Amino acid sequence: MIVLLALRCSYELNQQNTCFLLTQLTWVDWLMHHNVLLPEHYEWAERLQATDLFGEDAPFVLDNGLVYFSRYHNMELAVAEFVIAGQTRKPAHHWLPAELLDGQSEIVDGLFQSTSSEADKLDEQLNTEIDWQYRAVLNSLSHQFSVITGGPGTGKTTTVIKLLSSLVQYYLEQPTLIQKQIGQFTIKLAAPTGKAALRLTESMLSGIDKLNISDDIRAYIPTEASTIHRLLKSRGRNDFYYNSNNKLPIDVLVLDEASMVDLSLMSKLMSALPSRCQLVLIGDKEQLASVEAGNLLAEICAPLQSLGIERQNALQPVTELKKSYRFDSNGEIGLLAKAVNKGVGKAVEHLLIENCLGTDDANRQRYLESGSVLTWLDPNSHSIKLIVERVVRHQVAILDSISEITESNELNVVKALFKKLYELQVLSCVRQSIYGVEEFNKLVKERLSQLGRVAWQDEHYAGRPILVTENAYHLGLYNGDIGIQIPDPVSDQLVTYFIDGKGDMIKLFNQRLPTHESVYAMTVHKSQGSEFDHTILIMPGDDVGVKLLGRELIYTAITRAKTRFTIFGDKDRTLRAVNNHTVRQSGLSKLLYGL
Repeated sequence: MIVLLALRCSYELNQQNTCFLLTQLTWVDWLMHHNVLLPEHYEWAERLQATDLFGEDAPFVLDNGLVYFSRYHNMELAVAEFVIAGQTRKPAHHWLPAELLDGQSEIVDGLFQSTSSEADKLDEQLNTEIDWQYRAVLNSLSHQFSVITGGPGTGKTTTVIKLLSSLVQYYLEQPTLIQKQIGQFTIKLAAPTGKAALRLTESMLSGIDKLNISDDIRAYIPTEASTIHRLLKSRGRNDFYYNSNNKLPIDVLVLDEASMVDLSLMSKLMSALPSRCQLVLIGDKEQLASVEAGNLLAEICAPLQSLGIERQNALQPVTELKKSYRFDSNGEIGLLAKAVNKGVGKAVEHLLIENCLGTDDANRQRYLESGSVLTWLDPNSHSIKLIVERVVRHQVAILDSISEITESNELNVVKALFKKLYELQVLSCVRQSIYGVEEFNKLVKERLSQLGRVAWQDEHYAGRPILVTENAYHLGLYNGDIGIQIPDPVSDQLVTYFIDGKGDMIKLFNQRLPTHESVYAMTVHKSQGSEFDHTILIMPGDDVGVKLLGRELIYTAITRAKTRFTIFGDKDRTLRAVNNHTVRQSGLSKLLYGL
């Protein structure tokens, strides 16, 4: 029975689950085929806990009927203890006024009034709709641990800037003696990947410029985000310079794209935070969970599902931003995202059929030239070559623009090329498949070669977009960064350009590049934290099991689109994926809320 437990624990970890129900052992088919006799169910827990393999300093733990490897149980306990302690510490810092706990703050009121346009103010007077950004700021000021969750375009970054502005203003209003006791008030921004950190840096820079914030307050608000590994100073092998015995010297940490953080990394991050530090998690609880075990953000946000609007609009540590400023709630992309998120297959089917591209040449030509806001390409009627042609036309436009680059206009042209590149991005659910990333990238290069725009045998060539697949801190590049290969305007040597979060240009010889690949298409997982004008999702064919696909994957792909979205995939397989809601087994919500 112990062998079976070990096998099952290993299997569940491979499925991104941290534990499993003890009674699930009866689901192992080969037990019956090999006549393996087990004790009666009611004896299992007692017999297991009587062995030396369960309990303190043992390899396994049995808790509330759930079986864990001890390491993962300890991680869940550590995260739960941190979250519970942070939710009960009110307000977020001892020097903040108690009036916050009553939902009152002149500083927050003034900040929202000063950053609202006249149209917004008039709208507020005519509309009694709840301002969820305002509620999120108050809630986060009132708790040492808080979460701000919301879909794309709901203003998460804007809310963070207003939260940090409020915190800094409260700090600056403290008497000199209190400020000396507090010491240097340090705020840090972090994200799980280099790409997400870059995106947060860009959002913070543009967001601060849009808001009316004084220079004194700006001086305290960071605009550059780092990866978690860089913040903690990774020493390799999952070991960090900052840890439970050597705490980070910070007062506030804002962690973006929190849904991507796995249990192990989150527990290490929390253990490295000093007792005074406020932690604010930002992310979309409906997006894809972490690649490794755990589904932390969704579990921490679990109570929202059972709370009515009135209760959500009260003092609590978790706030969901509900109004999207990117998607019209009645627009086709917004409707599709909502239908997929809720698993409403009939609504998804209606939107697909209503926006199905016709098979005549005129419709295909129109799609190649511009396309509608929402388009469904039925693989029974359209070939993948239609999407290849769409991407090739986009790539040819980039190639034509490269000739404009000179030494004097280098930065401006490179920025324009990146802007053009981000107008279109193909996403695939998997890497290896007839409709996977690797095959699509090959098809695009093959077509460009047929047109005489690239040499098939060349690894590096002008116009090639690349995706960095490892962190290279010494180069200022991170896993997920995108570059374009362009001839240097002075030497004419082919180099790779990147634009960092501050808008500065990075130029590298191709020999110095870290591990990378072409990125005419990328996986949905790699796209998290990014957005593109037109996003095309290629669903897998019959060679990929539908069980590997879920609504979270499709929702994440849809919400990468800013203005247009195309889905290429069989309708029935797509609908089965929409009905497949990913549920990971964990005991965290039980520890936090008794759920």
